[in-house]
Amino acid sequence: KVDEALRIFTGVLEKAPGFAEAWHKRSIAYFAQKNFKEAVEDCRKALEIRPLHYWCLTGMGTCHYELGEKEKAMECWKAALQVCPLMPGAQTKLDEAEVNEIIDQHLRPRMDRLINAFGDGEPQLELAGSSHWDVHRI
Repeated sequence: KVDEALRIFTGVLEKAPGFAEAWHKRSIAYFAQKNFKEAVEDCRKALEIRPLHYWCLTGMGTCHYELGEKEKAMECWKAALQVCPLMPGAQTKLDEAEVNEIIDQHLRPRMDRLINAFGDGEPQLELAGSSHWDVHRI
């Protein structure tokens, strides 16, 4: 079905390249195929025609996120929220990205340090704030 959608929307765009929604719908088909770069390009074309297309901004943000372009993704989601402040999809994606960023920057390095410190079961370094008593003897 996705291949058929791509074929149909490509045909529509050949006849009506100024039809923003056709660019947007084709971007969704590309997204379904995990062709995120193509989806972003189609979103860009849709946004050239309709700059306030908040669904397109949200989808473009998701594609950027899938491509590892987190800053661009967050910019798109914030832009979508400026157009439509109550848009739940954009807010949810933005919240998730911010939480993941905090985890990656702060929690993951500490977790990796702890995992490496225990190596074969015994800690190889002094862990600040750790206890030296055995909880199983209480």
